Amino acid sequence: MIIDIHKIPELTRKDFSSVPDVSQNPVKRFKCADIKINYYKNVKTASGEDYVFIAHSLVAFFNDKAKIAVSVEKQNLRALSQMLGVSLRELQKENNTRGLYSSGEVVMYSSGQKEEYGPLSVEEKEEYILPFLFDLLLDSIDYIEEVVPLD
Repeated sequence: MIIDIHKIPELTRKDFSSVPDVSQNPVKRFKCADIKINYYKNVKTASGEDYVFIAHSLVAFFNDKAKIAVSVEKQNLRALSQMLGVSLRELQKENNTRGLYSSGEVVMYSSGQKEEYGPLSVEEKEEYILPFLFDLLLDSIDYIEEVVPLD
């Protein structure tokens, strides 16, 4: 899907409850042509709901407005257990984990649209996650310009 980042409305929590909270401080900041991109790690959702944990997220801004987010989301199994009234052990078994979080799922949000890319296919280290998320983000807006770190 190609998205015109210049024309779409701002991305807000009204669109989806699990978009990243961009009021938190990013880990890194970048610029690519006329957009700014913030990298968030272990960021809360804009809605404050805790059943979704955002392990990594790139958020693209145009004119200082968040337009697109590409994230690696995990389900917080403890919060989900309480919300659904299902035992934590049952959710852990269902998710094939002994931990408190499900495996990472890659999603992209823009105003009114959510695209799911499925399970994370790279190792969860910054040197692999960032290029992977940048590829998804820049392909979706059809940008080929160089990404420049601002920090």
